[in-house]
Amino acid sequence: AGWDEIQPCPPPGSHLTIGRTMYETDRLPADWVVRCNRMDHVWVPTAFHLEAFARSGVKREKLVVVPEAVDVDFFDPARHVGLTMPKRNFFKTPAFN
Repeated sequence: AGWDEIQPCPPPGSHLTIGRTMYETDRLPADWVVRCNRMDHVWVPTAFHLEAFARSGVKREKLVVVPEAVDVDFFDPARHVGLTMPKRNFFKTPAFN
């Protein structure tokens, strides 16, 4: 079964649908474009995402930049002491296969 059969998007019977999403490349898969265009609005975190979604075929009038919220007082690096790391070698693995 495809994803839309398991979890229809937007849900049937919705009166207003807002998708909040991002994709970390410069274009979207075709099935994402179809799903985004079914929404009334699609919120993305940056202008980069807005342009990538629009270039991929999501209707520009549906796209709205809604930045991710950060408490700049709480997360001010100047107010905190960094953690010290143990002096040993770390094994790094790639994030994408």
